[in-house]
Amino acid sequence: MEAQTTNIALYETARAVIPDLQKAAGKSSGSPSFFVTGGMLHKYPLPPLFSLSMTKTSQRNLVQCLHLTYGKDIHVGQVTVGGEVKPDKAHMSPDFIAERFWELYEQPRDKWAFEIEVPEK
Repeated sequence: MEAQTTNIALYETARAVIPDLQKAAGKSSGSPSFFVTGGMLHKYPLPPLFSLSMTKTSQRNLVQCLHLTYGKDIHVGQVTVGGEVKPDKAHMSPDFIAERFWELYEQPRDKWAFEIEVPEK
């Protein structure tokens, strides 16, 4: 049930905001964006977290599909965090992660990337 609920919520959120982002894309030179936080479980599944691994894999797949469908007009992407976020860990702090989102947002339209990975060091 966890995978279904989480993915339906992401899907419904995208359905709700994508039309407005498309309108904004046609009216401005800005960067309408739809970004999601992901984890490394799609690459490195953990047997005790099998259900969560499946959920995160399908979330990433959904975001990739949105990127492939709308990526010309809307910057659809993901910041993939590979560890526990903690304020006292410089490379995994909330501020560091926020900077990666800003880095993704500031990319020029012709260089929009789908993903920035933040591996645990």
